[in-house]
Amino acid sequence: MSQPTTAAKLASGQDQVASCQDDLLGKISEMEKSLGKISQMEKSLGKIWEMKKSLGKILETEKSLSKIPEMEESLGQLFDLTKSITEELCLLLPIPHVRTAIPISTVIDGSPNHEAVNLYPRLTHSSIPPTLAPKSIATVVSAYDKIYCVASPSCFPLSSEPSFERYDPDRNIWEEMPSFPFYRHYDTYMDITGYAICYGVILFSLCGWKENNSDVVAFHESRKRWNRVQVETSIRYAPFHGRAVVVGKTICALHGDEFIGFSFSMDKGNDDIIAYSLRKIFALRGLEIASPPWPFCDYKTEYLVHLGNLDFFHMKTGCCDVNIEVQFLCITTFQVVVGDGGRDMIKTINSTVHSVDIKDLDWFWLVFCFTSDFGDYEPISDKQECIMDENSFLDGGNYTTMAKKEETKQGIAARKLEEIAARQLEIRNYRKICTSNMRIQKPRSATT
Repeated sequence: MSQPTTAAKLASGQDQVASCQDDLLGKISEMEKSLGKISQMEKSLGKIWEMKKSLGKILETEKSLSKIPEMEESLGQLFDLTKSITEELCLLLPIPHVRTAIPISTVIDGSPNHEAVNLYPRLTHSSIPPTLAPKSIATVVSAYDKIYCVASPSCFPLSSEPSFERYDPDRNIWEEMPSFPFYRHYDTYMDITGYAICYGVILFSLCGWKENNSDVVAFHESRKRWNRVQVETSIRYAPFHGRAVVVGKTICALHGDEFIGFSFSMDKGNDDIIAYSLRKIFALRGLEIASPPWPFCDYKTEYLVHLGNLDFFHMKTGCCDVNIEVQFLCITTFQVVVGDGGRDMIKTINSTVHSVDIKDLDWFWLVFCFTSDFGDYEPISDKQECIMDENSFLDGGNYTTMAKKEETKQGIAARKLEEIAARQLEIRNYRKICTSNMRIQKPRSATT
């Protein structure tokens, strides 16, 4: 038997190598395919991991949700504790030191140390019928033995007319009055802040949110006419808040810590049209009003009451951001006095904060404040000052003087306020004279 040749062996070896290479290439191809699958599996595992993390968060959320009732219970306990502490603080806060005794007629509330006062059980149902038209926001004015009700410019356009009505207590009916003619002149943020009653006219003070956005309008009671009032340029705010006090020929009002006196005049032209004007005649600073435990929000109401002579009573209230079941009243009595050096000044007699229980009720606003011992002064005319009396033009010079009892009450206080206005006018004139006499000299040119 012959042995295979070397060439045959070499060819056989090459065939085996080629076969092995084919097998190897096939395995490499399979491995490459497997690597692609591994990459896909890794991506799938990543997604599975993310899903597992999300599932863990869901499980944690479910556990947290199961604790919500416990958290609500804890929050309720915390709220009750906060409320209890708040009420205790209201009772423990000291009232300011009373420097001078005040007349018993001016004591509004005798409860000490901010004790809560419940006013609502004293309320009774009114016998006054409803107004002719509903008014979402309105100002109610008691003037000349009638009650006037005017819709605020902030609720324009009105749902129905009349916008201005008057209640006659003798006939127990509401009467339609000439509509407020200036609604379209204001934006929707304009509101009536206060009013003054004098010489047969009701003056309404208005203010908006924009800076220097204020106005004063007048309604004549017997003529039943509306007019704009020319206001002195130095008055850049709503002059009245609540009802202004009229003492003699002076309209007194508060603005912040300032006690301001205004002069109101009316001039009749040849066309039978009356020109109204309001001018500031004095301003006294220094009124000290006690602050509530929590500050009032932007919307506040306040009221000034005359107690006779130069004694006054001021009340202020508003809502707070704190969720409590009481509303605070800042009550202040003060006098206008002559201080050291003959300087007119305000002397705060007493200022304190009282709390009113308003549980389950909304915030309330001050609509009317009064004292039975000293009624509101509503002069119709004054024979000493024709310009102040529009009725004198209408009656051909037949003046109607004020009642003797009102003359007695108002006389001394009116004269003192007129003296204050005169003194401040002298001071202003003196300053003008001093300023006009000042001369600024040019420096002389240097000479050599």
